Amino acid sequence: TITEDTYLMAGSLTKSFTALAVLKLIEQGKIDPNADIKNYIPDFSIRNLYDGETLITVNHLLTHTSGLMIDYYARFTSEKKYSSGDLLSQLRNEYLCFKPGSASKYSNIGYRLLGMMIEQVTGERFENYLEKEVFKPLGLNKSSFDYTDDMAFHMSKGHNGDTEISRVDNEDKSASGLFSTLKDLTVFLKFLSSRDIPPSGGINNYKIIDSIIKNPDPAIDTFYDSKNIYSSGWHLNSYQFKGVHTVLSSSGNIN
Repeated sequence: TITEDTYLMAGSLTKSFTALAVLKLIEQGKIDPNADIKNYIPDFSIRNLYDGETLITVNHLLTHTSGLMIDYYARFTSEKKYSSGDLLSQLRNEYLCFKPGSASKYSNIGYRLLGMMIEQVTGERFENYLEKEVFKPLGLNKSSFDYTDDMAFHMSKGHNGDTEISRVDNEDKSASGLFSTLKDLTVFLKFLSSRDIPPSGGINNYKIIDSIIKNPDPAIDTFYDSKNIYSSGWHLNSYQFKGVHTVLSSSGNIN
């Protein structure tokens, strides 16, 4: 039975939390959204077929406009964990799918890089930083990236028909690795829609929402007939609600 305290794999809902952490670092002046990501991940490199400047910025990663491929490759199998070093080594032999900033294409790899960036800037494990700077300030007591014995006892089970599917265990924590509960996700949504003034040093949801809405270019090519714009962990305007067109939405998909 699923209850408000049952742990679920959040999948790509994780990106909303990773983006929030990055936006907080941007607000603190520790990350420049328009800077080359090599400023924060010096070992990053990828090939391209384009003339002129092809730098990838932090903002490109946040909005899925980096030109990076969506996911891993045939040469990476799901049977093994791949470290950040493994990923960076592999990317050196790959090519951008399009010139950064010219189009939008969803990329889990982009958000994996944002997690690496958080670690470089803060000097902390990604998981520890999110716990301290996002989960605790918002009162998310049942959200974690670390799989514990208590969590295992209260974990929901994935199924394909009648067959139970084993839990995904990889290093994609900043893209899809969050474990959370319905109660915690409700608290998160209440924070985003709150009009309360944050305490000193707290997360200012007004600035966060304003940044999410104003960040993307609505005219950018998405390779689809309908515009499915993505900005800092959220899809924009995919839905309408009671005549309101600026609607934020997010979803998570995992095995």
